[in-house]
Amino acid sequence: MPTPPNTFAVLEVAYDAQTAQQMWDQNVPADLQERSGDPRDPGRYGSLSDVDFAQQAVALWSSGESGSCPGWISDIAVDSGYVVVTEVDDSGLGGACTSDYNPYRVLVAVDRADLPASESVATTKIRIADTNIGSQVLLADYPLS
Repeated sequence: MPTPPNTFAVLEVAYDAQTAQQMWDQNVPADLQERSGDPRDPGRYGSLSDVDFAQQAVALWSSGESGSCPGWISDIAVDSGYVVVTEVDDSGLGGACTSDYNPYRVLVAVDRADLPASESVATTKIRIADTNIGSQVLLADYPLS
């Protein structure tokens, strides 16, 4: 299903290894370069074999970033009944980023303690930290349907 209109970002969660493998196969190009360190550039910074599904889930963050201020997810946590996604802007521009919207997506391992239970995803609100973007962010089980 396409992303609903007026949606700035979507966090889709795979709670089990089979669904996470489907997510990986559908979103990670086979020729993506392996990298390490901070995820400033597109690349593969780990693999599904790094995920402990007893303690973690895998999430797909689909959003946008400024062309002059690339960023990445630094944290996902539950706070005051919300799932809060924190992004890092490593530009050094001090908030003087351009307002262009460049879509990107990233898969991340997330501690289960920082996510709602699978049966609560549909009723849990989500927001991006330090922004007023809340109603335009969607939380869903993978795949979004």
